[in-house]
Amino acid sequence: MLERFAATGKYTTLAGDALKASMAKVEGTSVVATVNEDGTPNAAIFVPMMADDTHLVMTLAANRTRENIERTGQCVVVYDAANPQAESKAGRHKGVRMRCELVAAESDEYKRVAEAWPRMTPYTLVLRVVGFMAIG
Repeated sequence: MLERFAATGKYTTLAGDALKASMAKVEGTSVVATVNEDGTPNAAIFVPMMADDTHLVMTLAANRTRENIERTGQCVVVYDAANPQAESKAGRHKGVRMRCELVAAESDEYKRVAEAWPRMTPYTLVLRVVGFMAIG
């Protein structure tokens, strides 16, 4: 399914256990993209983790990115584990783009993820990944 989104097919798209393991080791950089109230783009680097196959968890203090996610209920997360020394182009960039929706803190879905994630804090957001897209 991810292949249909690939623009070039020349990079490695991470998914499932490989994505969870890479993010857990913080092998790559995650850019979270949101939209400000005035419609301008906002992008920031954070360290989200995959709680399971379809949920990201991310701990954010009060900041513009958090405000935007809470206001719009959505964001896009780009995860890229770069390896400039790799011999092949496919090895130089491994990652994924994820369209995410905020999970309401009072929902059963949030509670399920929170019970399974050992590092929950009052500042942790739970995001449902509604779309996985190839990195390139």
